[in-house]
Amino acid sequence: MLIDGPSEAQLAVYPTLTSAFAYWSSKHREGRPPRRADLDPLEMRDFLPFVNLVDVAEGDEGLRYRHRLEGTELVESFGKSSTGRWFDENYTAEHWANQRLAYDLAVTERRANLNVIAISDRVRLLLQYARLIMPLSDTEAPRHSMLLVVFEILARLPIEERYPIHR
Repeated sequence: MLIDGPSEAQLAVYPTLTSAFAYWSSKHREGRPPRRADLDPLEMRDFLPFVNLVDVAEGDEGLRYRHRLEGTELVESFGKSSTGRWFDENYTAEHWANQRLAYDLAVTERRANLNVIAISDRVRLLLQYARLIMPLSDTEAPRHSMLLVVFEILARLPIEERYPIHR
């Protein structure tokens, strides 16, 4: 069965994301993305430190997203834990406006998408990562959805303060 999402060629340069996408794809049943209950952390060892489980809720102004769980490498790479925080309260308005479409598409179209993000302070590259957003299908209603998001850190410059994307 062909799973809708990034091509093998697009994923080939990202071994962590290739492993995550293969795992997510293997958990599909009858053409539907896996449920949260289908995920087994023991089977996700290759990429678990880079996982972000995201809750999706319907809000007054569209979908809202909250970090439910973050892998240890994400906390280290981003310099802070965002577990339990809503994206629109955690990130600057500019950063979230640039990222929101990818999350919305994963929920509304029920398919994976791949993005490469670069964060700079206008002088130097601070952090660059590839991100694979994959929907989970506990229900059809977005207000009960979750996303499995896996990151692959491509470049990171250690900084003393927080990244300019966080509030």
